[in-house]
Amino acid sequence: MAYYYPGSKEDEFISGKLKTMGKKPAVKNLEEEPTEKLFKSKNRFKKIAGILLLIFLLVGGALFYKTSNLISKISFSGGSIFGGLFKDMEDVKGFKEGRINILLVGMRGQNIPGGSLLADTIMVISVKNKENKVAMLSIPRDLYTEIPGKNYSRKINEANVIGEEAGRGEGLELMKATVSNVTGLPIHYAVSANFDALRDTVDVLGGINIYREQPFYEGKQFVEGGECGGEFSLPAGDVKLDGETALCYTRARFATSDFDRAKRQQEVLLAIKEKALSVGTLSDFGKLNNLISVMGNNIRTDMRSWEMQKLFGVLKGLDDPEIYRKVFSTAEDGLLYSTNNGSYILLPVGENYEKIHQACANIFEEEQ
Repeated sequence: MAYYYPGSKEDEFISGKLKTMGKKPAVKNLEEEPTEKLFKSKNRFKKIAGILLLIFLLVGGALFYKTSNLISKISFSGGSIFGGLFKDMEDVKGFKEGRINILLVGMRGQNIPGGSLLADTIMVISVKNKENKVAMLSIPRDLYTEIPGKNYSRKINEANVIGEEAGRGEGLELMKATVSNVTGLPIHYAVSANFDALRDTVDVLGGINIYREQPFYEGKQFVEGGECGGEFSLPAGDVKLDGETALCYTRARFATSDFDRAKRQQEVLLAIKEKALSVGTLSDFGKLNNLISVMGNNIRTDMRSWEMQKLFGVLKGLDDPEIYRKVFSTAEDGLLYSTNNGSYILLPVGENYEKIHQACANIFEEEQ
């Protein structure tokens, strides 16, 4: 048996061992350092995430504020965007019936020479929201028709001017009533857009793409005024249009006809819709901000604020809808004929709108 004596070297060794018992090993600093770094890293991530969230809220808030101001600016009927919180989709006119009819009126624009408020484009966009279908019905501006509430007839493109003489926004109301008489459809809403709206929208979207089976050439219409480079042309095949080119393409008619122009207007409108509702556009804050500015400066409507909000939801919810297109014309099945009563005018076949009413009502049953 071994013994040790107090004060001996063995005693000092054992006493030292007892003092160190219960203490953490010397490697503690190696274990704590990674934990401390991880804690600091998490804090840094939270700060970055907080900054990004703040930026997102500021940008989103700015867009919401700007959108609210936009809606108030372009709507003749006013109302708050928050009104939509207390409304259902069924409150949108035509939704419960399963068909929403929107009149689109295109014109040069206020105070622009050459008939600034005369309607160059008259198109009814008809949406069968429950069946995922959309129809585009184009009415030529030279159609001679009765003006509701007046004791005379005029070309349909004058209705907007006549209405505006009675007050701001009355032009669209009179256009709605006139187009409703011609088509037999209830016109639930109307939107007016000037030339700048088309040109600037296409530019903000970064251009649109169309396909031409044949080259296009307009050598007379723009020569005198020097617009569109004087002589305007496009090649056959896939063509990308910027804003100015798209505007010229939808205005040109001397070398073809007003009916052909209406078909091209439908084509361009569909191309704009595809680009505007693409993921790349909807996720680009810069583009959305610029689109909001373009609409605020160049578009007007009789929709109330909440109706615009709800209707956008309806249109956005359409999933690659079937498109039906119709241009009323002097073609064999166009239901119009031309005559000259001091000026070139168009009249309905049969001297009434019965056949046009039938065509509009049954547009979704036609083969495309």
